[in-house]
Amino acid sequence: MSPLIETLRVENGRIFNLQYHNNRMNFSRSTLFRVRNSLDIQDYVDRPFCRSRGLLKCRITYTSEIRRIEYFPYSSGKIEILKLVYDDTVEYSHKYEDRSALLRLFEMRGACDDILIVKNGFITDASFANVALYDGNVWCTPARPLLRGTMREYLLDQGILTERNISPESLKSYEKISLINAMLDMGNVVIDIENIRK
Repeated sequence: MSPLIETLRVENGRIFNLQYHNNRMNFSRSTLFRVRNSLDIQDYVDRPFCRSRGLLKCRITYTSEIRRIEYFPYSSGKIEILKLVYDDTVEYSHKYEDRSALLRLFEMRGACDDILIVKNGFITDASFANVALYDGNVWCTPARPLLRGTMREYLLDQGILTERNISPESLKSYEKISLINAMLDMGNVVIDIENIRK
C-alpha cells in the first residue's frame, strides 16, 4: 500500500486547519492500518524553523506512523483554463502519496492548465484541489469529491460552502469556479465558467 501524505500550510510558525489535518490523518491510519492511537501533527512540525521561513508547504508522509516531514517554499502557478475529463473508475478517497491515477488524467489536459474530473456523471475535483462554484448567490462544492480536503471541510463547517451534485450540463448555471486546498484559500485561484473546456 502506498504511504499517505498530509500537506499543510505553515506561515510564520502557524499551522492552518491543524485539527482537520489531524482528523484526516488519524482516520486514514485507523481505517487503513488498524491503529488505535492518535497522533498530533503539532508535536512533529519544527515551528522555530517555520517561523523563520515565512510561508511554507509542509509535507508529512506517513503509514501507521509519521515517516518523513519536508518543508518547501510555496508559490502557486497560474491556472486560467480547465478541461473536463471523464473517468468512472478513478479512486482517491485517502490522500495517497501515489497519485498516478490523477496524473494519468492530468496528462489529458491538452493545452489547458488543469483538469476538472467527472465521475459517474458528476463533477468531483481538479487534479490537485477541491473546487467551489458560484451561482450568483451561493458558493457550492461537489457533494461527491474524490478527496474530502481539509480546506473544503473547514469551509463547509463555517457555512461558507454548501454541498450540491453538479453535473457538466449544469455548469452553465454557475459564473465562476475557485480551486481550494490546504495552500489555497477560496478566491486565490478563480476561473470563469467560460474557461472550462469540454
